[in-house]
Amino acid sequence: MTEKDIKEEQNNENLGENKISEDMAKQTEKNGTDTKIKKDNGKLKRNLVLVVLAITLLITYIIQRGEYLEIKEIGENYISIFWQNFKYTTITAIINFIFIFGLMYTTTKRIKLRFKNIF
Repeated sequence: MTEKDIKEEQNNENLGENKISEDMAKQTEKNGTDTKIKKDNGKLKRNLVLVVLAITLLITYIIQRGEYLEIKEIGENYISIFWQNFKYTTITAIINFIFIFGLMYTTTKRIKLRFKNIF
């Protein structure tokens, strides 16, 4: 091997290392951007859930207030029945929420685990 061949080989190695460094830099930039996008999506999801929750609570309050006023208009004797119905409705809604949330949560976790194993 001549000096010319050795220099040429070193240049090729340096070019290969530079290309690897550039690829790593691009990947790092891409990952940083992906992380930022994921954080923004998390905030968006949280805000969306809070807005839906606020709207649901407002609608529930309006409906319950209307029922209470109807019962009060009929007579004071029926207010205890209103509160009993309200209690049962609330308990049913909470149990349904816990059941559906648990079902969706476990299903999502299982799907994520399966995809993680595949990919």
